[in-house]
Amino acid sequence: MFCKNCRSFYSTISANSVKRLPKTLNSKWKYELDPTVEDRIQDEIIKPRHHPGISKSNSIFMPRSFIEAVRITLEDEAHPKANILQNSPKFIRYLKEKKPPMEQDELKEKVRTIKNEVLERLSQKRCDLLNDDYVIKSQMNGELKRRVYNWTPTKYDKLNALFYLVGKSAADYAVLLKIFSEIKARDINWNPRSLFDYGSGVGTVTWAANSIWPNSIFEFFNVDVSADMNELAEHLLKGGRGEKQISLKGVYYRQFLPATAYVF
Repeated sequence: MFCKNCRSFYSTISANSVKRLPKTLNSKWKYELDPTVEDRIQDEIIKPRHHPGISKSNSIFMPRSFIEAVRITLEDEAHPKANILQNSPKFIRYLKEKKPPMEQDELKEKVRTIKNEVLERLSQKRCDLLNDDYVIKSQMNGELKRRVYNWTPTKYDKLNALFYLVGKSAADYAVLLKIFSEIKARDINWNPRSLFDYGSGVGTVTWAANSIWPNSIFEFFNVDVSADMNELAEHLLKGGRGEKQISLKGVYYRQFLPATAYVF
């Protein structure tokens, strides 16, 4: 029902083998391979998959308390468990295939390009329609619908939150635990005191961070626009039973960012 054994993850970016170049205003971060490592790969002394920047991790397991909370939650839900298990992969596949919205500058440029194409086409075939705004807008709208991705926000209601929990939380937890473990390995004396998770979903960041720094973080501040996601995340921390107290202290859920940056 729920995958306990999350797959192993590999990190290929390490200070031992990759150098980060300065970032400019017009470019993303760039990386270059260490010349020594590059020479050894080209000379076939080492294979790319064995270069020093790769770090392997053992299989990652979800906390038993999380798995038990999920089991209890699914048993108690009004939605049929079979429906949740059957449709959660479809929902996750939809999220993976979904494209990001087009940036405003890019969209404006696309509109200008399409308008010029429409005017050019009319000038060649129907010059009498060049001043007809209705025809121009109609043809432009048709081209925009055909060539511009129609992005719409995903609504995380109660059912979709459960789909996400079953279909995605294990993989999310594994990635987060790997990241936090590498941070801990690089600086064992660094102990965070607070955690801010924007877009907290079902709370996998809280679970993963608490696994690495169980006695360090005194505040978990979670923000997610979906009230159903926040309710589910809190429900899981209560062990899947709404009447229990949250197992962690200092856990807060909000739908929106604070209205002011001023700290009282």
